[in-house]
Amino acid sequence: MTKKTQRQQYIDDIMKNRYADDDPKYDGKNRDFLEGLSLTELASMADGEFEDEFEDEFELEGEVRDIDFDDEELFN
Repeated sequence: MTKKTQRQQYIDDIMKNRYADDDPKYDGKNRDFLEGLSLTELASMADGEFEDEFEDEFELEGEVRDIDFDDEELFN
């Protein structure tokens, strides 16, 4: 059996832990995305640091109501 590189190990771990619930038809796209990341980015994702970064970025406070949007945004 061939020993995996650190990069391949990170990608396999992320595929198993982060993308395991995705439909298998997306495996190729997910793997292509991961192949384009640096080793540092892969390490961060494997450690779960990337996920926390994105969660914080999209937190919304308060209630979103219809008046928060322009009429064109609601009906386009």
